[in-house]
Amino acid sequence: MDALVARIAKNPTEEVRVSLTSYRGHDLVDIRVFFQDEQGEWRPTKRGVSLSVDSFAELREAVVKAEEMLNALPSAASKSSGRSRAKKAAE
Repeated sequence: MDALVARIAKNPTEEVRVSLTSYRGHDLVDIRVFFQDEQGEWRPTKRGVSLSVDSFAELREAVVKAEEMLNALPSAASKSSGRSRAKKAAE
């Protein structure tokens, strides 16, 4: 069940990858930082988390709550130019 869902640039040499994977018979959602080595290959780091598919609903709820909290910040309205701070972060 290995499937790459998203790649999010963190900086010029790192990215966060969201993927669906299996390990020892368990389906997982993996969110992990990858770095680019000297040869230009992307390699996983230990920085990340793998959650069971059963925990995904809780993760989604937490992300929605974080977005709501970001949008409620006073500076979000003045800097948004019609887009929420969370939406800019997701782009």
